[in-house]
Amino acid sequence: MPAAVGPGDLLKTCLDLRSVPKKLFVRALVEFTTDPGERRRLEELCSKQGSEEYMSLVRDHQVSFIDFITSFPSCVPPLSLLIENLPRLLPRPYSFSSSCLANPADFSFVYTVVDSPRPGLATSWLKTLQPGDQASIYPRLSSGFHAPVEPAANYLMICAGSGIGPFLGFLEDRRARGQRSGTVWMFFGCRHNDKDYIHKEKLAEFLDEGYL
Repeated sequence: MPAAVGPGDLLKTCLDLRSVPKKLFVRALVEFTTDPGERRRLEELCSKQGSEEYMSLVRDHQVSFIDFITSFPSCVPPLSLLIENLPRLLPRPYSFSSSCLANPADFSFVYTVVDSPRPGLATSWLKTLQPGDQASIYPRLSSGFHAPVEPAANYLMICAGSGIGPFLGFLEDRRARGQRSGTVWMFFGCRHNDKDYIHKEKLAEFLDEGYL
């Protein structure tokens, strides 16, 4: 029998607290706000007359629900209201940058830490992980994006930044299979050779060994 999901689990893994609250949600929050001044301010933002201010202060600046509600300390909405109005927290998909043939017991992926216009939800959390920390992953079948299976196939890879991830897996798989036939090219874009030319040494190995 599946374990019960508690309020903490819902807020942590099911509801997107960083979504921008819609006007209908703001209107519903008024009922659970006790401070008269805060109630009046919420009523202004969700009113027809306050549409322009709502757009400029909330929508245009992508103010998340968690930041928005912090500005109204006396507003204490019930969990049922959050479930009704907050969107589902969507998974963050990442492509493997490794080959199960080369490393059956391990896998890797590449991601970019997003700082602006606001910190990324998944990448900011991943950045805080330390060796030994645990994370839940949900494998998803490939949609068909993979290297050609023919050993002598010629193909071209074009990427920039963390988009290099799956192509590193392609090249590791080529090396694990010993496939040096066929011509494989990669165009990798980066602004600064000394800063964001990621996995430079690994790419040099593939070049020297004849897999790229």
